[in-house]
Amino acid sequence: MDGDRHAADAVRSTAVIPMPAEIDIANASRLAVELDASLKPGVKTLIIDMTRTTFCDSLGVRVIARTCLIGTVAPRRAGADHPGQVWIADSRQAACLM
Repeated sequence: MDGDRHAADAVRSTAVIPMPAEIDIANASRLAVELDASLKPGVKTLIIDMTRTTFCDSLGVRVIARTCLIGTVAPRRAGADHPGQVWIADSRQAACLM
């Protein structure tokens, strides 16, 4: 995992993870590990930045969907008073998956 790719702000408890131009079988496992690592305690909001992404196969969609599920459910299970937030951003719009 490349620590330089993460832009985490401890004050706002936000992690921004930029995605590559293509997400497919060649890199989906590595991205899953990176996204899982970004869901550490204290991170309340995860932004999956897909502004550079031009292709995402079904495995990539599965990795992102799994991250959204874990990111929104896990904080409640850990005793947080609110669910986490996972945002997916691209150059046209952003969507909050809660």
